[in-house]
Amino acid sequence: MSMSGLALLALLGLVLVPAAVVGLVVLLVLLSRATPGPLPVTAVAARRHAIATMALALAVAVIAVAVGLRIAALTSGLRVGLAIGLVPALGGLGFLAVHSIGEATWPRPAGELRRASLERRTVRDVVPPVMLRAAAAWSASLLVALLAFGLAAADTGRAVTVTFAESSSTSGPFPGWFYGLPLLGAAAVVIAGTWGVLHQIATRPTVAQTAPRWDLALRRLSAHRVLRGTQTVLGLMLVGVLLVAGSALLNAGRGTSVNGVTQTDTLASTTGTGLMVAAGIVLLTTLALAVVPGRPASLDAEVSDPGHAGHAGSAGAGVQGIPA
Repeated sequence: MSMSGLALLALLGLVLVPAAVVGLVVLLVLLSRATPGPLPVTAVAARRHAIATMALALAVAVIAVAVGLRIAALTSGLRVGLAIGLVPALGGLGFLAVHSIGEATWPRPAGELRRASLERRTVRDVVPPVMLRAAAAWSASLLVALLAFGLAAADTGRAVTVTFAESSSTSGPFPGWFYGLPLLGAAAVVIAGTWGVLHQIATRPTVAQTAPRWDLALRRLSAHRVLRGTQTVLGLMLVGVLLVAGSALLNAGRGTSVNGVTQTDTLASTTGTGLMVAAGIVLLTTLALAVVPGRPASLDAEVSDPGHAGHAGSAGAGVQGIPA
């Protein structure tokens, strides 16, 4: 494995492992704060199902990332950089797969009392604006960056060449088409999977014996968790692309020594530095958003009293918030 591959592997390990640990710690803290409340049996079952899905999705994502890093460590040659670049997407797909299964197995009304709202929801009703904008921003930036780098790369699609007056300098790896096309494909699969899970959240069975706004709050919390994971995946993919491109441009911009004089390209060096600074900003923003808790179901949200099925508008006692 090349030194650049080892550096990227170490970076992913230093970023993803602590992020996963922080996520699990936040989850445990939130769970410890979730004291029992006067919820109907159906609401309790839905709440437990949502928490279990979130915990299992995080665990599977961590395992998928660990497997991906292991595979990358055993890879050699040109496939190293590509294997490392696809690690976040692998974790994201595992994360989304668990959420999809969780939505497909969502508790359905059962027993003699099956009263539930028939109001239909759409994806627009449940998506959180902040996480949606973040995921959209990382997606658009990743697309623009990979298209630009693909056009700027050398013919091999794996390096970038800077031409000077008397010589030229080539540096790689560089995210040209060789790396860019698989990364774009992986990002597209993650985005499509995210939309699919969000559609499942919007159309899943309503939690029986609960007020519509409590059920909507639970849907929005589930959507927040999914998009929080997706923006993390896309953000880390973008960080890797920017770091690799910036490093290659910096190396190529330094040029070679001709007659004892080192040639430099100011544009390439400045662009490389800017890309690496941008990668740092995206990384910090992505990790900050990755630990932002979702808005729990309001403590004063109404829950229909299961003992008074004939009064759909009757309000129960205060509802215990759902951990983010």
